[in-house]
Amino acid sequence: PLREVCVVLTLLGLALAFVFLLKARPAKITLIGCASGILLAGIFVTAASQFLYRDMYEKMLMKWSYPLSTIRNNFLGGPQFGAIVENKSGVITVSQKGVVFGGGVYDGAFSVSLVEDGNWIQRPYALSYFHPDPKEVLMVGLASGSWAQVIANHPQVEHLTIVEINPGYLSLIKNNPLVESLLRNPKVHIDIDDGRRWLIHNRDRKFDAIIMNTTHNWRCHSTNLLSVEFLQMIRQHLNPGGVHFYNTTDSDEAEATGLKVFPFGMLLQTFMVVSDSPLQLDAQRWRDILVRYSIDGQPVFDFSRERDRRRFEEVLSMTTTMDRHVNYPFLLESADHVRARTAGARIITDDNMGTEWER
Repeated sequence: PLREVCVVLTLLGLALAFVFLLKARPAKITLIGCASGILLAGIFVTAASQFLYRDMYEKMLMKWSYPLSTIRNNFLGGPQFGAIVENKSGVITVSQKGVVFGGGVYDGAFSVSLVEDGNWIQRPYALSYFHPDPKEVLMVGLASGSWAQVIANHPQVEHLTIVEINPGYLSLIKNNPLVESLLRNPKVHIDIDDGRRWLIHNRDRKFDAIIMNTTHNWRCHSTNLLSVEFLQMIRQHLNPGGVHFYNTTDSDEAEATGLKVFPFGMLLQTFMVVSDSPLQLDAQRWRDILVRYSIDGQPVFDFSRERDRRRFEEVLSMTTTMDRHVNYPFLLESADHVRARTAGARIITDDNMGTEWER
């Protein structure tokens, strides 16, 4: 943790000062006074570090609004994060409401409910709407594990391979009852690796669907998951009729790039669905799958409750919104419509680094 790193560096600096003090060979009274000062400084730093670094990440995230308790409590659910993971891959924080931040940016939430959908979780639930039989699935990026939990419990999915670069998420998942069973699911295999490196090292692996709920397009290194070069790499790992389903975070450039590489596709909310084959959209198939859907043995919809029945029809109504300008979370846009809308958008490549420099 950063606090401990800073304390250790400070103590090492004080120790080095003491070494230099001995080499200077001062008078005995000076030596005793300086050594006492160094010792007291070390004790103070160690004892005060808990206070000095208290709420450090909360303050960094909320910035000017941190002192405003109402804003802070509504957003985080309390004055302090419920969990913090610090490792060489970065810093992960989780609010007391279960909202996850990776490197200080929103990274999902612990939520798998389609009835009370607070994080647009209906997107992974929609897999069977655009693919008839997704048996083999690859997911690049794990984060809270909520999306992975949905896909792993999909009635048609037989095997889910997950590639995640930061092992810190595993410790968070292990301690959250909504997703902890993911780590014991026999259909799931998790590799801690970089997405591109994994694809290069596993050239023979093919999938019916590759899913990436990737971060904001303007964050550093996002080009690695949105560029022409990466999408061409993804293309080589798709079975015939396979789909790549990934987050563009409302970037015209990312949407245009997806349809530059793949001939067929559509936009589902902020997600591109792209393929080398025409998409097999089937609302009835999706309806049948949702009826059967359960997570850890609990049905996603309890049809004995009016609220669940109403939400079920609301979710399925998304299939009637193609190329209609309606509000989220119901929005579908055809490939032709996306191409026309993004005609002047720049195509993202590894060299131009896409939209990384726009914020």
